[in-house]
Amino acid sequence: MRRMMFLATGLAVVLGGFASSALAADHGAIAYDRSNCAWGRSWNYPDQRGADDRALSECASGGSNCQVVARMGPGECGAVAATDSCSGFGWATRSTISEAQIVALQQCRNYNPNLDCSIKTSVCSRR
Repeated sequence: MRRMMFLATGLAVVLGGFASSALAADHGAIAYDRSNCAWGRSWNYPDQRGADDRALSECASGGSNCQVVARMGPGECGAVAATDSCSGFGWATRSTISEAQIVALQQCRNYNPNLDCSIKTSVCSRR
């Protein structure tokens, strides 16, 4: 009986470890440089810091003034839209990529009236 309890406890710990590691890999980020439209993104990282670092690193290869503008948690999608000049932009996080893109475009247009905005990047983290 004691041996069965030990085995059951061990199995629960192992399965719990797999479940928590699977659920932990769900952070993402989008970094953007408004001086030249450079961007970087990440998804399915075990923690937000790692996701931010990856997005910033990817963005930095094309720009030097990158900043994280969107952070995604489990099952979230993010998008960045910007004007042709790059200085005007909008971002959003939502449950689907199309919703995030629509809201990012709306934000860009709201803050930059009479200018064209287009999606620069979008990404989703898994649930």
